[in-house]
Amino acid sequence: MREKKDISYTIRRSADFPVIMIGEGILVGCFAGGVVLLYRICLNYAASWMQEILGLCQGHPGRTALWMGALFLMAVITGLLVKWEPMISGSGIPQLKGEMEGKLHQNWRRILPAKFLGDFWGCSEDWHLDGRARPSSSGLWQEKASQEC
Repeated sequence: MREKKDISYTIRRSADFPVIMIGEGILVGCFAGGVVLLYRICLNYAASWMQEILGLCQGHPGRTALWMGALFLMAVITGLLVKWEPMISGSGIPQLKGEMEGKLHQNWRRILPAKFLGDFWGCSEDWHLDGRARPSSSGLWQEKASQEC
């Protein structure tokens, strides 16, 4: 249980406020950068694994049927994830805008793992996550970005 702080504590803390804000900013930046890095690494692995699986299935009807069953199961689980946490659908830009305006309050502990899992399976299933918000499993996003620059 937190003890109640008196006014002298608040005044002393206000003197250190810029340092506290800089420290918190560094911590948040490191955490967010780590999450983005892990996200990109996972999506790259999903895309490469998908290519390997497609190579294994090529010319083998039994393997193809098994892969189709796995895709169906992943699609069902992804649908259940969206039903469990509807805020994981889409790019996340409207959700961010709602957060910034104070109109939306999301539980990041639910959204972050669900978004990771849904996007990872999406790339494994060759769903293209095109656009600037997320990379594409086929590399089309990188190709578009390099053409626009």
